[in-house]
Amino acid sequence: MAARKGRRNPALFPSNDLVLVKITGFVRSSRYGDLETGDILRTDKAFARHLVEEARAARYVMAMK
Repeated sequence: MAARKGRRNPALFPSNDLVLVKITGFVRSSRYGDLETGDILRTDKAFARHLVEEARAARYVMAMK
């Protein structure tokens, strides 16, 4: 059976709470590897908050819907 247009596989997209952050420094993570200034990352809210507030290595770009 073919997938219906507009439907996503929940295994590939476990959360609708994704945000975009722009990296403002150098970040090394086991999840995403090395990220450099200017990289845009789509990630979950918890990791984005960590990068922005705790590591101070990113800024929010927009919330994903």
